[in-house]
Amino acid sequence: MNWSMERSSRPSVERREAAETEPRNGMEAEMEKARDIFCLQMISFFLRDNFFLLNPFSL
Repeated sequence: MNWSMERSSRPSVERREAAETEPRNGMEAEMEKARDIFCLQMISFFLRDNFFLLNPFSL
């Protein structure tokens, strides 16, 4: 099982390294930056809105 998981994860790592080395156009980089900002905002909104559920001292 460990060998199959290791083997399945290897192409994605090679693909990621290839994507990092090839030159990216500005629009793709801007979209990636906007996606990262959006994900961080969604995580922060979720944590802020649900903090009383996650806080063990509020019980």
